[in-house]
Amino acid sequence: MQDQEEESRENDGDMLDRSEYYLESLLCDAFKGKGFQKIKEIIQGNDIYPQKYSKQLLNQLDKVLKKELDKNEFTNVSLLLKCIQQYCRSDPRNGVNLLLQEGLIAKIITWFERTREFLSLIEPSESTLLVQLVEDFFDTALIIGKSNTEGGKQLLESFIPYLGHLAVDSHVSCFLRQEALRTLNTLLDNTGKEEKKRFAGSEEMCLLTKELAKAILDVGDYDIQIAIVEALFRITLKKWRVDLVHDWFEDQYLAKAFREIKDRDFETDSRLFLNELNERLGDKRRVCSVPCKAAVADTNQLKKPADDKLKEFWIDFNFGSESITFYVDNLEGGLWESVRLAKEAVSSYHLTEEGGEKILKMVLKDPMAINKKEVTKIQIHFDSQFDVLTQLFNVMGKDKVMIVLNQDDDYCSGDQPQQSTIVVSRHVESGKDLVGSDSLLNVSTLLPVTATSQKIIVPADATATRESQLTGKQNGSQASGDVGAVSGTNALKTPPPLNTSASKASPLRRKDRAA
Repeated sequence: MQDQEEESRENDGDMLDRSEYYLESLLCDAFKGKGFQKIKEIIQGNDIYPQKYSKQLLNQLDKVLKKELDKNEFTNVSLLLKCIQQYCRSDPRNGVNLLLQEGLIAKIITWFERTREFLSLIEPSESTLLVQLVEDFFDTALIIGKSNTEGGKQLLESFIPYLGHLAVDSHVSCFLRQEALRTLNTLLDNTGKEEKKRFAGSEEMCLLTKELAKAILDVGDYDIQIAIVEALFRITLKKWRVDLVHDWFEDQYLAKAFREIKDRDFETDSRLFLNELNERLGDKRRVCSVPCKAAVADTNQLKKPADDKLKEFWIDFNFGSESITFYVDNLEGGLWESVRLAKEAVSSYHLTEEGGEKILKMVLKDPMAINKKEVTKIQIHFDSQFDVLTQLFNVMGKDKVMIVLNQDDDYCSGDQPQQSTIVVSRHVESGKDLVGSDSLLNVSTLLPVTATSQKIIVPADATATRESQLTGKQNGSQASGDVGAVSGTNALKTPPPLNTSASKASPLRRKDRAA
């Protein structure tokens, strides 16, 4: 009886041992060409026991990962990175130290740089698997840095420049550039004076700060701009920053404005600086920030973040990322909630003017969550002095403009400018908002309308009738020119300098991407 109990305990021990090395056994099978399906099931199932590994694992993993990269098997490479993440979670101290001793960070850099080469060859929009792989690199770095002190130190010494170079690469999508900066700033979160002193003595880091500062000018996305400013603060000591800022910005007015950013008021001072910077770029600016008077998501009033120093509710039109972004008060905590309306997420938009306001209305293709409520329509009110339309065209293009017909179905009147225009108006009979109703017509199906054109009646519920009328319009008029938008006869004005307030937009206020 005693012998049976001992045998049973030995069998249980063998099973436990096999379970602890189960993932490595699957990796060995993959190295031998037996595929990745079981690894995928384990990773996706998320029910694996804490895992151990042998000393030779990393070298084997290095060989197979490079092989899969060469075959463009991005999904398999992502799985291998997730295996590393699993090992880091299982034994964040001794286990990760073993991987670090075997050269984990150097290998990650090699894999990461090889992956970056694909970004220059394949459009991220054409390969979601490639984008996911790059994100998995970010997550792996965050997990290593969070779980192991030595790992975080090695990442600061070696991996930070590679993240920075990706963030300033204009050939990389704005989404990945932003994620690279978030990862970089998170890794730099606990950087002390000694680390910053080492950065000051590094020619590579000095070059990186110059590249980051240059990218602020043309990146075309406010979130990325402020993340770069944050990175410059995290990398440098104040004394070093004061000296370098003149190398970063040729415009000495901007150099002075940058020096005025204070650590204690980082978010609000950064808003002032970036508004000044973008305004001074004039026609070359890639971000236009306009204060709004009110914003509504469906029927929910949105509020600017609660801050005594925040005087305006800023709306950022981002030409580079083709998106509209703004920050709203988070009803459940101190973190500000970021709202991003990407061009591809917007089904249609139109602009009206009444009562001294320009009102932008957008219909989303799919519901999005704002303050944990799903919404499909966004309405933003601006003062009539601001040239909102030009910014809309720069961000959203003209093919998403929607026409709202008035009661008489008139597109234009005799006192309108002699140019191609689209008249946007409200329904005078009911006074109801027509955004999202059947009375909206896509401007891409209509010819430009001029003051000399014949009146066109377009039934809201008859596509066939509309098409026949368009055919008649093509035969009767040869109007040409860019499609614009006006309300009544009021021309839209150029905005004055927007330097009156500030907004907290720092990634410091966002949760870590890696759990």
